[in-house]
Amino acid sequence: MIIVARESEETNKLIDKVELASAAAAIEMTEAMEVKRITEAAAEAADNLQKSANIELQAAKPALEAAEEAVRNLDKKAIQELKALNNPPAACVDVLKAVLILLKEKKNFDWKTAQSKMKDPQKFIDLIKDEDGKDFDDQTLKMVKPIMELDFFNFETMKTKSSAGANLANWVINIVRFNSI
Repeated sequence: MIIVARESEETNKLIDKVELASAAAAIEMTEAMEVKRITEAAAEAADNLQKSANIELQAAKPALEAAEEAVRNLDKKAIQELKALNNPPAACVDVLKAVLILLKEKKNFDWKTAQSKMKDPQKFIDLIKDEDGKDFDDQTLKMVKPIMELDFFNFETMKTKSSAGANLANWVINIVRFNSI
């Protein structure tokens, strides 16, 4: 009887331990299920964000390609001709102002500064090629948008004034469009 009582007591202790372990396991299982739910929700949100980003990227690619095409169409001779103008058309001055803003010129957006930047035409073209259009802040875009809204700020109109000005306008329009998307 003593042995049975002792075995019974040990069995009850073992049952208590098993019940505590089962309760702890149930709590851990509940926590694991919650973590799983949160992880699945985060994965779904990330997947939706990825799909949205892919759609936006598809919309942005044509603008980037158009900007790259505009830069490919720039040549040293056209830049030299534009730079050589002592009294350029106002439209060309405004286009170069927008270009200077996008090239992160800090304060001088006048014709003299533009001529100075174009002093070495190939370096100027390379400077434009190096601008990927991804890192413009809102202030920069706010400064360029009013210029872009001017009637002449398009490839066709600018082509009648300067081939370099037309391609630069096209670059500005498309690089800002890409950045905005």
